[in-house]
Amino acid sequence: MTRTATGSPSTLQSSLIRDYPIYEFNTMFDEGLIPLVENNPSLYSWGSQYVLKLRGTKYEMNMIHLAGDCAVPIVGEVVQGQEQIGFIMNREKSLHNCRLPKKCIMEMMRGVVKELHEKGIVHGDIKLPNTCCYARMGGFDCVILLVLF
Repeated sequence: MTRTATGSPSTLQSSLIRDYPIYEFNTMFDEGLIPLVENNPSLYSWGSQYVLKLRGTKYEMNMIHLAGDCAVPIVGEVVQGQEQIGFIMNREKSLHNCRLPKKCIMEMMRGVVKELHEKGIVHGDIKLPNTCCYARMGGFDCVILLVLF
């Protein structure tokens, strides 16, 4: 069953549009979580390729799913006991480290926002920490993606 972003907010908050692999927080903690951003207790690096977003809601997970190619995809749901407490995303390159010209980044951001709006999604908090640079297969095509909805 596919839902669009125009679905009711209560539907998007109460259940997930798709199923994700489930990861137990205590196991992740034992394996080593490293704070990703100073003064942000909700983002952690897990291994070299993943980011854990604590307090990530089902609504946020659904919005990221609906954003499709405009967002860093979720790769798993994080639980503690029976309670969903966050999600895992691929770790992408910060725009702070992106070597693209600023004008190119601005044009790409405009394209991402336009595509989101065409899907009926308004991000509401677009800022540098909520963006990343993603190199597609082979690293020849760099695109801007949004994180955290």
